[in-house]
Amino acid sequence: SAEGLSFSVREMPAYIFLGILCFVAGFVFVRMYEFTAARFASLPLHPVLKPLAGAILVAGMASFFPQVTGSSSEVLQSLFNQEMKFDALQPAGILSFFLLLAFFKMAATSLTVGSGSAGGLYGPSLLIGASLGTAAGALEKFLWPEMPVSYSSFALVGMGAFYSGVASAPIAAMVFVCELVGSYVLLPPLIIVSVLTL
Repeated sequence: SAEGLSFSVREMPAYIFLGILCFVAGFVFVRMYEFTAARFASLPLHPVLKPLAGAILVAGMASFFPQVTGSSSEVLQSLFNQEMKFDALQPAGILSFFLLLAFFKMAATSLTVGSGSAGGLYGPSLLIGASLGTAAGALEKFLWPEMPVSYSSFALVGMGAFYSGVASAPIAAMVFVCELVGSYVLLPPLIIVSVLTL
């Protein structure tokens, strides 16, 4: 639903920052995945044990950051359900939490898929992008406290932009987000941020 979603030209610096953030994170994510896959491929372990080793490492990560495991859709739904509570939190705290979540989700996904476990990159990419978007919204709120921020808008644009960069499919990502919310209100920032991630 497009209810509560918004975009203002005054938010453009934050969206440009989001585009750069998604580009850098996408570059790091691809390199992290390639590095992890190469390390697991060279491990002197039986092929059955490699996914187990990856799962143990992810479980260790999840012991202090539980959001990195499970279905990305569940965490995303929780994120959108928490929208109203964000205004009561400190922007610096939101910024730190979601940057960490994005990084650890990249690491956990690289360990899971790179070790040979079943799993894809689509769901995690959406969660990573939404986390980066929420972080960009928090940065805007931190720098300009008087401006109202729609964290859901930033999260949705982040989802589309990060997936656009990783999959090199900007048009598909824009259509996906607009269809998801049933509105074109976020198309201007989606176009700008998606172009920056390519």
